[in-house]
Amino acid sequence: QNEDIYLTKSLSTLHCLMTRPRRKVSKPARSLPSRARKHGGRQRGGVLARVALGIGMVFAAALALGAKENAAVFPALAALLYIVMARRQRGERGGSASQWAALVGVALVLCVVVNVFYIDRIFEAVARIQGEPLAPQPAFTLRVVGTYALRAVWPFYLSADYTLPAWDLPVSAIDAPAVLAGLFLFVVLLLGVRLMWRGRIAGAGMCWFFVALLPVAQIVPYREIVAEHNAYLPLAGLALVVGDFGGSWATRRPGWTLAIAFVLIVGLAVFTAQRTEDWQSDETLWAATLRDVPQSARARHNLAIALARRGQVERARQLLVEAQELLPDDLKVVLTRASVEERAGNQAAALGFARRAVEIQPSPENLTFLGWAYVAAGRPTRAAESFERALSKNPRYSEARDGLQTLRDRNKRQNIGGRR
Repeated sequence: QNEDIYLTKSLSTLHCLMTRPRRKVSKPARSLPSRARKHGGRQRGGVLARVALGIGMVFAAALALGAKENAAVFPALAALLYIVMARRQRGERGGSASQWAALVGVALVLCVVVNVFYIDRIFEAVARIQGEPLAPQPAFTLRVVGTYALRAVWPFYLSADYTLPAWDLPVSAIDAPAVLAGLFLFVVLLLGVRLMWRGRIAGAGMCWFFVALLPVAQIVPYREIVAEHNAYLPLAGLALVVGDFGGSWATRRPGWTLAIAFVLIVGLAVFTAQRTEDWQSDETLWAATLRDVPQSARARHNLAIALARRGQVERARQLLVEAQELLPDDLKVVLTRASVEERAGNQAAALGFARRAVEIQPSPENLTFLGWAYVAAGRPTRAAESFERALSKNPRYSEARDGLQTLRDRNKRQNIGGRR
């Protein structure tokens, strides 16, 4: 009986925020058999729709994982949502087997996609985990997760650079910021599990935020310690929390809810408009980053590239000198310094920085770069040697072949001119 209320609950469960039904249907209930007879022809269509939805979910998960490795947590996120739905529908029959089958299907397809696209990265990640971490653990991971959480709830201090030396690494396994982040993480996860057990989508959202951060929490070390675009997927969990609690409060205090929502939306919109001004161009973005993070070598390097493109070579050289003081052996800074010096007409300095790049990393790309530096300096013999060294490391490297061909063409033109 009361099938109308049951249908309303089912629809609310399928809603993106999975909020509880706020109004009971007072319409007199008709008998279930009569409703089944009326809609019996739609059962087959419902099964086909579920199959199509399952295939679409698997396909979308595969595409997501192919685009970004963070999508590896999708099965765990789907499991969180299913737990909430199962707790809400406890005592009711139907749907559980097909839902678990869909989750298993997504997991299997993701395993195939991982094997095709990311197996090499997995081996590299395992090797990095077995190596030395960038900073003492667990303080490093706790501080990274705490930073993402702080930026999520208070997004008024943003930066385009969270690499060294703009980021202060912990020096011990446990410090005060790590303890605070750990306590916050423990409280939120405990509250999230409790809410999930009560069938609240806010609990899944709290757990969602931290589960989605696992691939980027520096458990596997990599160069960019924090990146704001890595928070896109976790922020969906925060949206679930706000939607659940906001919907509950709106039924009791609609006026206050509307006022608070208006203030938050206006405040965030103003800040977003201001942040958009920083993202107008490379120059404005990295100038703003350097203003907010004065110790950023990356901001100096990228701002120097933007200024050099506009012809402000002297200012670019000054920024690169400062960047090299912060990161003396950074390959990107050294290569950019060589390019800027060449643009300024200082071939000797450009050649010196090109040699330094090869000393740091004797890759085919850097050897080819050195070859072109020798060409610009008028030393074709040494240029040919650099191009040949690059081809010895990678016989298929086309830029080194182009360099050798350029030298041969020049020799032919010089020989023809000499004969004349």
